[in-house]
Order: sequence, then structure tokens, then C-alpha cells
Amino acid sequence: VSSRTVGTSAGLSVSIKPSRCNGVAMMDLVNVPEFTLEVTWPITNGIAKDETSDYAYGITLRTITTSAQVKLIYTGNLRQRNVSNWTEYFLEPYKIKQDIFVGFSSQTQATITLTVPAPVSGDGIPEIGAFMFGNFVEVGDVGRDADAGAESYTKVITDDWGISTITRRNYVKRVTYPVLVYNYALNRFFSTMAELQSNPAVFVGSDDFRYSPFTVYGIVESFNTGGDNGTASICNVNVKGIEL
Repeated sequence: VSSRTVGTSAGLSVSIKPSRCNGVAMMDLVNVPEFTLEVTWPITNGIAKDETSDYAYGITLRTITTSAQVKLIYTGNLRQRNVSNWTEYFLEPYKIKQDIFVGFSSQTQATITLTVPAPVSGDGIPEIGAFMFGNFVEVGDVGRDADAGAESYTKVITDDWGISTITRRNYVKRVTYPVLVYNYALNRFFSTMAELQSNPAVFVGSDDFRYSPFTVYGIVESFNTGGDNGTASICNVNVKGIEL
């Protein structure tokens, strides 16, 4: 679902049965302080179990297995405080994460359901810029010099009397990833990046909440592969975001 989905005062619910996939991304979330994502697929002769674990920052994962199916329940609490002192703790608003990615084992018969509860007072109507699913490919490890920014399309026109008029427009993210790629995987890296120059995808620099600016939906604008550095090479990828 690549177009913006807007909920109601009762919340928001989206259910889909994709083809083969091993990952789900929810991009450009607005007014989504909490969510539940269920991924279910059939099995035979399963061993019954029910386990709960921390999946990522602010997200827990409950795995329920029966003889006939596996159900993964990701529960996210996105009301995370981004503060460093008591003044900010009491006075600053919550920092709500806008981009979420979860991965699981590759499946061909999965049913994926996203549920956002009804908004409480002051939260506003929930919106999702894109609800995306597909095949997650790990190409390497992002280095320390990754860079994230934004390119604004707002226009400022100043006339002969010095009066400026601002036309407010959206912005797009730009991210540069230095990626450590083992030499045996260079061919795969090159082929993947070349394919993504004309096919938009979700690029995830880190699943750590503190580095969410490095998650972007866009296309590869340019990339290069570095020289041999023993067993691994540094490759650079420039991604231009696409506004949802």
C-alpha cells in the first residue's frame, strides 16, 4: 500500500496477503503512538509454545505457535521520550517514531494485519504514508560516517523592494551510507544497488531508535565500490528519498 492511508476516530486497520516476503515497513507515520502488527502463516505438526521477547527499542514480539499456525504479534509503544534533563522530561512533547521496520523468516502464505487503536484526546487521526512489504536484503554494515539530511523544495522569491514570498513545499530526505561489504559479497552488492536505481525501496541504516533518520524510502542516486581492503571493502551509497 504505497499511498497514504488515513484512519478514523475509531483508529486504523489494514490487512493484506502478499506473495513471498520477509519484512514489513511502515513509513511516515503520523499520530500513531501505538500499534499492533500481526503476521500469521499456516504450518503442519507445529509444537505449541508462547514466547514474548524485546524485538527492538519500543517494540515487543510475542510468538504463538500451535499445531496449525504461527502468529507473530509485534506491539509498539512509540511514545518514547527524547530528553536529557528534567525540564525537557516535564515540558517537552513525546517523540513519536515515524518509520518502523520488522523482519521475519521468508513466507509465501502470510497474512499481515496492522491495527492502530482509536486516538485519545489530543492525538489526532492516525495516518500511514506507506505500508510496504517485500524481501529484506542485508548488503553490509553501515559505517560511522553515515550522513542524513533533507532537501527542501520550499521556494523563497524576493522582489525588487526586498519583500519575500514563501511558497511552502515538502522536503525529501537524502542519506549517504558508507557500507562495509565483505569481498565475497561485492557482486551481490553491486547488482542490488544497480537494480534499486530505478526501483524504490526502504533503506534501513539501523533499527536503533536513535538512528531513525537513516531509514528512508527512496532510490539509489549513485553508488561505488571501494578497493580491496583485505577481506572487506568500503562501498558508498547515496539515496534520494521519495515523498509519500
